[in-house]
Amino acid sequence: MFERMLHKIWEKCWTVGVVDGGISSVLENDDFSVKWLKIPRDRWFADPFVLDVIGDEIQLLVEDYEYKKSKAAISLLKIHKQTKRIISRKVILELDTHLSFPNILRKNGRVYVYPENCRGGGLVLYEYNVEQEELKPYKLICADKVWDSVITFAFGEPMLFTANKDDNHLDIYTLKDDMFVFSQSIESEFKNSRMGGQIFEYHGNIYYPAQDCTEGYGSAIVVKELFLEEGLVQVGKIIKRIESPNQKMNLGLHTLNEYKDIAVVDACGYRYRRIVSC
Repeated sequence: MFERMLHKIWEKCWTVGVVDGGISSVLENDDFSVKWLKIPRDRWFADPFVLDVIGDEIQLLVEDYEYKKSKAAISLLKIHKQTKRIISRKVILELDTHLSFPNILRKNGRVYVYPENCRGGGLVLYEYNVEQEELKPYKLICADKVWDSVITFAFGEPMLFTANKDDNHLDIYTLKDDMFVFSQSIESEFKNSRMGGQIFEYHGNIYYPAQDCTEGYGSAIVVKELFLEEGLVQVGKIIKRIESPNQKMNLGLHTLNEYKDIAVVDACGYRYRRIVSC
């Protein structure tokens, strides 16, 4: 009983924030400003992706972890653009296994989501129904068990950037017969260097956010340059290391995304931080 109590005291949680000034503010300033969402008592939110921005409403897809169930579903959060208060929360995908990293693919006027579900098998693409606000299985796109996957067309042909083993390698898959298959692996200097968000272009160069877990899981994000050389993807220099700017939730930051000039991050802290800080 004492061990369970001790575990609860040191239990970690996450919250999501909207960055003032978008991703350029994150990359150009060390003290960028974030408006953080209020954490409900029964759950926490992480891995934010911007689904859409409509008028005064920001729509986010997040990992929605419920303490009672000890696992996460994928939820749609509607946020007021000015106040950054949560307007509504709706679970749009829940399985028997833990779900996270609800990445978004927009193609031919349709919206797809491919969340991490490595404990459930391969990577499944879900189609998002805008009117009904729900996800329906579309097809399996990778048979391997992969973590935190990102599909990109940055280099012409579709590629999947992911991790298929819990180490310091970035794994790259290419499309063959409508399935992503392993192509190459790049070793990183950082432990557990899985993807920390979507690949993006900035000032004419291509970058990706990677998790830096050398000081603990999800401790920081490093933004690295990507380029092609003789047909193979290469990882270039680091242009930024990003730690949590949240003084109360300062144990980690492991997601960075932007869509329609809205940038989002997450931050980690202790669930019972008042007790831990005593």
